[in-house]
Amino acid sequence: MRLSPLFLLLMSPLAACDGLNPAPPEEECKLSLRSLPGTQWVMLEAMPDGSTRENPRARMRFYQGDEGIKVDYSVGSPYEIHTYDCQVSPREISCAEEPKLVDWCLAFEAHKEGSCSAAKLREVGGSGMDDTEVIVAIREARRQYAEMAERAQENPEVLKRFRDANNFLGNKLQGLLDARVDKRRCRLTVTDNYMTVHNGRKVVDSNPVGTNAFVQDKEHTLLFENCMEGAKFLALDSETPPTDEELKSIDPRRQFTSEDTIYYHYIGFKHIEAEEGCTYSADTWAQWLPKEEGVTLETMDCDFTVPDLDEPEKGRKISRCVNWTASHQWSDTSPLKFVADDETSPRAFFAMTRYKTCGDGEKEKLDTICSAARVMGM
Repeated sequence: MRLSPLFLLLMSPLAACDGLNPAPPEEECKLSLRSLPGTQWVMLEAMPDGSTRENPRARMRFYQGDEGIKVDYSVGSPYEIHTYDCQVSPREISCAEEPKLVDWCLAFEAHKEGSCSAAKLREVGGSGMDDTEVIVAIREARRQYAEMAERAQENPEVLKRFRDANNFLGNKLQGLLDARVDKRRCRLTVTDNYMTVHNGRKVVDSNPVGTNAFVQDKEHTLLFENCMEGAKFLALDSETPPTDEELKSIDPRRQFTSEDTIYYHYIGFKHIEAEEGCTYSADTWAQWLPKEEGVTLETMDCDFTVPDLDEPEKGRKISRCVNWTASHQWSDTSPLKFVADDETSPRAFFAMTRYKTCGDGEKEKLDTICSAARVMGM
């Protein structure tokens, strides 16, 4: 029996895909350079086994500033956030940190005394700067150099240290970031560089992130705060803050497991005094992702002497303190390898953003403190 062409077509397994019922088209990528403000991105890290995973250690957020687009970027640092000004061209968005003209000038002077000039500053990236700003920066740099040279007459090592600090390739004088839209994958391709001045010449080199894919994070509110007081925010196994004697015996090599509850205690003096009529709260973050928001902190009786801003040598007694303490259990240690010293020593990054509210006033952000602990899987 001869089958008709129509019957054969209807019976074909390809008909559902290519014929009568075509597959719906993939969603069109609407990403553009102009649409970046209001978005945040994390690095898509390539793993040794060929897979990829999102790494929030390298994260950025774009927003509209008064004079154009800006981006806050971690540069892959667990503790720092850098702000760049951006310019959009047809093919890419180019961003740079604000010029630090004094530092640039010192880099020239470290190579050759008297070599810093307005022309050289403009050549390395200060072309858009006001003439007055350039002149003021050169004068300040020469003043600092003169003070250093005077000290070097008594101790020549001072000059050597100055040159070592200001004339080497790792002296990152300005962060540079370029991003292009990858329409096919609907993500960004980011190139992360920095500018320095070495031996009197401008050099552009790559930061550790290098050129990498970044994907948009629409699910989280990521941490974009510079971290302060890291050495004063301790990860411990005790729920109560340590005494002065206990602080002396804390093992700097201590580590925890995924089954431990870690207690984070602030032992510094900044914002430690509980002011009358004020309440205190905190947001906490684990691996740059939000953990808890608006947690009320207790105040307690204390007997501390804190440095006095007017007379630091005398100090000032306080009797009521804020107990800046939080806890967290790192039950999943796989994300901790993002900031590992090595594969056997993963680091857990915990942060606390501190707030104060006095009377009927508005909630005031004080700062963000952080701690990095070694947490091993079981």
